[in-house]
Amino acid sequence: MPTIEWYTAPRVFSIVENAVESLEYLSMCGEVLRQGKHVGVDLERVTRLTPDMIPLLIALVCDKNYRGMGRIHGNMPKAEEPKALFASSGFLKFVRTSMKNREGVDPEHCQLVNDRNLRFGEQAEGAVAKGVCVRIANQTFMRENLPVEFELYPIIMEVILNTKNHASPDESIKWWLYTHNDTKTGDTSCTILDLGSGIFESRVGKVKNFSDRIFRLFSQTPSHMEIAQAILDGTIVSAKEQDQDLRGKGLQQILNISQSRYISKAVLYSNDIKIDLKGKEKELLQTNLRGTFYHFEITNRV
Repeated sequence: MPTIEWYTAPRVFSIVENAVESLEYLSMCGEVLRQGKHVGVDLERVTRLTPDMIPLLIALVCDKNYRGMGRIHGNMPKAEEPKALFASSGFLKFVRTSMKNREGVDPEHCQLVNDRNLRFGEQAEGAVAKGVCVRIANQTFMRENLPVEFELYPIIMEVILNTKNHASPDESIKWWLYTHNDTKTGDTSCTILDLGSGIFESRVGKVKNFSDRIFRLFSQTPSHMEIAQAILDGTIVSAKEQDQDLRGKGLQQILNISQSRYISKAVLYSNDIKIDLKGKEKELLQTNLRGTFYHFEITNRV
């Protein structure tokens, strides 16, 4: 039997509520995995788990660059609330476990979508975005369609297409989209992520044009914090050159729609930067997140 090195997860295991400790923990596990070792992800002491962690954990488990030649083992939280969330989330469908452990999956209120089986470009991705909007309309707003003034569809499409166009210069990067409906409040969280190069390190290959424009803007190589501020100021409107003269496109569009009264939280994590899209504030992270991670919390309690 192989020796498993167990590492205890933070009690608050969450990107949106405890990014520093959670990212440090995931980074440490990845380093050990890439040494070819067996790593135990110990969740037993977790007392607070948020839905945004689910798609990130699934993406990492499925990512060969993260796990290397190592093997991942794990357990479930003991506390009832995080245990119920973990069991219902669908995460256990991506790992080896007993059928009994999978009985708690709740596909009605927890849904994960990625682009593994999408072969028809923006048409299929548009269908995914529309499906998410209908799901949120039904579960959070208790109606067939979202309120007319709530433009959620453009946010979802923009984030998905940014993943395709800018996530990596070398390979196709999968995006992951996860929605979780809180049956107590009716609120729905929507997390969209990829494990590509990240917004602030898109400097070569297919994504080089974005960085070149940033370089011209600052007349020198800017820091990640300077790029983040330029995004918040609206100086960088879109990651696409042809969209720079169209207000409401790309990054600016995401910022604008995030101000909706129906969005209670909107955050972006990429590389070593966190941007509060709702409060329009930036923060330098101590631990790097490889890729791009958007999280929105949608409510009808306004």
